[in-house]
Amino acid sequence: VPISSYGIFDSLKVKNFRLYWIGAVLKNNGRWAQYVATYYIIFKLTESASWVGMTAFANFVPMLVVNPLTGWISDNLNRRNVLITTNIVASFMAGLMAIAWGLGLKEPGVWVAIFFLNGTVSGLLIPVSQAFVAECVPQSLLRNAITLNSTQFNAAR
Repeated sequence: VPISSYGIFDSLKVKNFRLYWIGAVLKNNGRWAQYVATYYIIFKLTESASWVGMTAFANFVPMLVVNPLTGWISDNLNRRNVLITTNIVASFMAGLMAIAWGLGLKEPGVWVAIFFLNGTVSGLLIPVSQAFVAECVPQSLLRNAITLNSTQFNAAR
């Protein structure tokens, strides 16, 4: 079947992909809002671009380190279970940030440590999420599903 015979949103007609996609839209927008809010707070606490940079570094470097392991995990473990587990841990991390703030932990080093852990979780979550798309739709809709998944991921930024 020619690709042009498919509609832009056809893969969203598949219930499992639609549920995954809606969850991914919410998760990715929340994740980027969390980044912006944290970097803003770090800057307001320290008035230092260096602390903001260290926080971002602590968040993104673990992703590079765990990505080779993530490929093995994605290929050898149940992706759905990995996604459920990592999303629960990511939610816990967001809760930890709220608790830390509520307890008055405003030392930038605490936030760098929390974001290091957060980056480790994201390093597992993001690649497995992308690989999971293939399990949600039939082969005929895979290209469309990958396109929509990439769109929501990049639009969140």
